[in-house]
Amino acid sequence: MSRSWKERAAAVRLEGHALLLAARDPRTPRLARALVWSLAAYALSPIDLIPDFIPILGHLDDVVIVGAGLWIARRMIPEAVLSECRERARSKAAEGKDPGKDRGGAQG
Repeated sequence: MSRSWKERAAAVRLEGHALLLAARDPRTPRLARALVWSLAAYALSPIDLIPDFIPILGHLDDVVIVGAGLWIARRMIPEAVLSECRERARSKAAEGKDPGKDRGGAQG
């Protein structure tokens, strides 16, 4: 069954929030943390590898670089940490809280 674009966008946002939570967790390897924060900075930076005003290629480079980087980061983060962070992201989304407001690391 095909999911709608809204469902896919919500899933990507949830996974992004989980990765940011994992990047704050002390159990996450430093290289994975650095990769997640670098990707976030690249995604938010106005400076691009290929300028966005070039049709299709301008946005495609962002999708490829950020997507590949997040795929690698997910492989570097321990599954226990990532599953815990996904659950925390789901609970915050269910409460309707803004993901950017959560500043907590690992609980315990």
